[in-house]
Amino acid sequence: MMVDEFHEISFAKALKGILVGLTFGIVSPQRVGEFAGRLMVLPVEKNWLSIRASLYGSIAMNIIVVTSGVIGYLFIQQDITEIIPMRLLYLAIIPSLIFIVLIYLLFPKIEQIFSLSKLTSRIETWGNFEDYQFTKRTLFKVLVISFLRYSVFVFQYLLVIKFIGIDVGSIKVLCLVSIIYLIQAVIPLPGILNLVARGEIAMAIFSLYSVNEISILMATFTLWIINLLVPSLFGLGLLWRIPILKSLGIDK
Repeated sequence: MMVDEFHEISFAKALKGILVGLTFGIVSPQRVGEFAGRLMVLPVEKNWLSIRASLYGSIAMNIIVVTSGVIGYLFIQQDITEIIPMRLLYLAIIPSLIFIVLIYLLFPKIEQIFSLSKLTSRIETWGNFEDYQFTKRTLFKVLVISFLRYSVFVFQYLLVIKFIGIDVGSIKVLCLVSIIYLIQAVIPLPGILNLVARGEIAMAIFSLYSVNEISILMATFTLWIINLLVPSLFGLGLLWRIPILKSLGIDK
């Protein structure tokens, strides 16, 4: 949707970019490799458009993750404070949320203050970074889509947990999962190592309700396979057909 404002792109090609991005992201810290993967499906002169769209999408998703995590924390704060102290919420998490919201809304002004155009213009073949200014309406749509995407992840977790037979109320599960995603969002590890960290975080959070650790690990690994591993394998298959150096403007 964001790319299509400035460069016509089909849903199939956009999906291809997402799958290839997941392939790069699964082996990079905080999945930043997804940015590189998405470049592969656009002309080289539109690379900054791809990066700018991905940047906004990433910030929007983080806004939803942190906001939902804070709400989940407040719902069960009496149970969770022994793991996450209330002062951490007020001194670090909420200020971080305000910070990323300001970046999301004021990025063009931040861009001017720090003269990002001077830095980005060094890669001449990629076009102009500042040419792609998204409207407030578009940014709002991106937040809505990010919320829907996040909701899918959370309800997937809930369904898998119920299927496995973990006896915790649905509302508590939703709150716990939102906190797991919040903690996970601030751990800068590659996707594969993040899997281990995700399992440890989930066990620590669900241990408050004496949940079997093996069951939690099963739920965590199942979702990782569905949402990351399988799409990444599809992306790997598509990657072989893409001229990587040409898409980066290195080889004509």
